[in-house]
Formats: sequence, C-alpha cells, structure tokens
Amino acid sequence: MYRLRPKACRLTVCLFLLVVPLQAWSGRDQDTSTAGGLSVAVDLRHRVVIPQILYFRVGSATPGTVSSVDFTVAPGGATAGNNQTYTGSSAVPIGDGTPITSPNGTLPVEIMGNVGTLTLSYDLSNPLGLTDGVGNFIPFDEFTVTSADATGIPAPTLSNTGGGGAVSVTINGNLHGGRVVQRSTTWTYTYNNTSLPTAGTYTGRVSYTLAAP
Repeated sequence: MYRLRPKACRLTVCLFLLVVPLQAWSGRDQDTSTAGGLSVAVDLRHRVVIPQILYFRVGSATPGTVSSVDFTVAPGGATAGNNQTYTGSSAVPIGDGTPITSPNGTLPVEIMGNVGTLTLSYDLSNPLGLTDGVGNFIPFDEFTVTSADATGIPAPTLSNTGGGGAVSVTINGNLHGGRVVQRSTTWTYTYNNTSLPTAGTYTGRVSYTLAAP
C-alpha cells in the first residue's frame, strides 16, 4: 500500500501541469459539444501606427532650393541696358499703377498633412521691404499674390506691418472628415507699380511657415 502513494502523487502533478497551459492560452477556443454542429471563435487584435506628416512647398520641389520672382519695370522707349527713356503717353511710366507681371511669377504650391486644420503665415527679411542695399526700400505691400484656389490654399496678403505671423490664413482639411489636407494650386505674384522708387535693384525674401495646431 505504501508503495502506490508516490506513483499516485506523481500522476496528479503531471495532470496539473497539463491543464494550466490550456486554461492560460489566449486567442484560442474549442467546442466540446456533442449535440450537432461545432463552432469556435478566435479574437485577433490589429494595430496600425500612422506617423504625423506635414509637407509644404512654394516653387521648386528640390529641398533647399529657394525660388525667385523677378520683375523688370521697363516703360516704352527703352534704350540699351537698364537705362530707360520716357518718350510720351504711349509708354507706361514707372509708378503709374499699371501692374507688372513676372515671367517666373506663377509658382506651384503643394500642401499635405494629416494633423487637422493648418495655419499658413510668413516672415519678411526686412520689415521695411525690399532693399537696394543703400537705404532705399520698396514695401512688400507693393506686391499682390493671387491663388488659383483661393478657397483651398489662399495666399496670405503681403504687408510690411503684417510680416511675422499677424497676417495668416487657414488651410482646412479636404479628406477624412477634415483631418487630412492634400491640396495643390498655383500662386501668381504681381508688382503693383504704384510708386516711383529710386533706381536700383531691390531684393527681399518672404519665408512662409505652415504649422499644425
């Protein structure tokens, strides 16, 4: 009688070790019914991580490239070089309010983001405007920017007093209930030509910033 007890004890331990893993095994079901058809159900968890994306370009799509918009004010009667001679009413004088376009003044604009509504603002290289380097300026207010999609990607109005974020526009999402933005258009820059500046070459920079809330 005493010799049987160790064997019975070992058998009990072995059965216990087999039962525990079956009870702890998740994601598995079994049907032990003997009353007809069988059915089992298993749950599987899915997880997808989407990174935040924010893309913005005005002009060139090459990273690090700064596009340029060039205007040449050239009334009629032009002579050689950059010297101009006003010859009469048939010419367009400088500063008469006749808008002047640029051969490279229409630029592609693209925006893409998946972080909801976006804000587009800008900063100016000089709060006084474009400069000729010797103390003369043409204010950024002298330039008009129009968007081919004024609703989707409106262009901020350039203003010397507004540079630095005071003049900004909202870019609303157009996909997935407004949470995703994927838009493209063109912006066209025009020199308003409403003043008569000192002769020279004036340069300046507008830095646009697209930000998520």
